[in-house]
Amino acid sequence: MARVSPEEIHAMAGEVRSANPNDPTANVIKLVEKEAEMRKMAFAYVEKIADLRATHIDRIADLRANHNTDLRKAETERLDAIHAADVAASERLATQVETTAATMRVTVEQQRISTAEGLQQALDPINKSLAELTRALYAGEGGTMARREGKSDTQFGKERFQAWLALIAFIFVGILSFMAATGHLH
Repeated sequence: MARVSPEEIHAMAGEVRSANPNDPTANVIKLVEKEAEMRKMAFAYVEKIADLRATHIDRIADLRANHNTDLRKAETERLDAIHAADVAASERLATQVETTAATMRVTVEQQRISTAEGLQQALDPINKSLAELTRALYAGEGGTMARREGKSDTQFGKERFQAWLALIAFIFVGILSFMAATGHLH
C-alpha cells in the first residue's frame, strides 16, 4: 500500500467536499493535518533527544577522561610519597647500621683487649712455672746425669716421663683456669 501525502489528502477532500457539501471530510482533513503536525513535532523532539543524548555521551566521555587523568595524577603522587618514605627509611636504616657497626667495632676492640689482658694474666703464672720447670730440668739434668750412672735406663726414662707428665698436667690446669676466668667454661 502506497502512502498518501497530506497534499493528496487535501486534494481528494476538496473534490469530495465539492461533490457533497454536508460531508464530514473537512473535519477529517483537519484531524489529518493536526496528526501530520504532531508527527513533525514528534520527529523534531526525537531529533532533539538524539542530539541531547549525543551531547550527554560526549560529556560523560569527557568526565571519564578528566577523572582518569585525576586518578593517574593522584596515583603518581601516592607512589611518589611512598617512594620518598622508602628513601627516608633506607637512609635511617643506613645510619643505624653505620652507628651499630661503629659501636660493634669499639665493643669488639674492648673485648679483644680485655681477653688479651686476661689471657696474659692467666698465662704469666704458667710461663713462670714453665721457666722454673725448665730451669729445674736443666739444673736437674746435671744431677740426673750423675745419678744416671748409678741408675738403669728404665728408671731414668720413668723419671723423665713423670716430669713431662707433670708439665702436661700443669699446662692443662692452666688452660682450664684461663677458660674459667674468661667465662668460656660453663
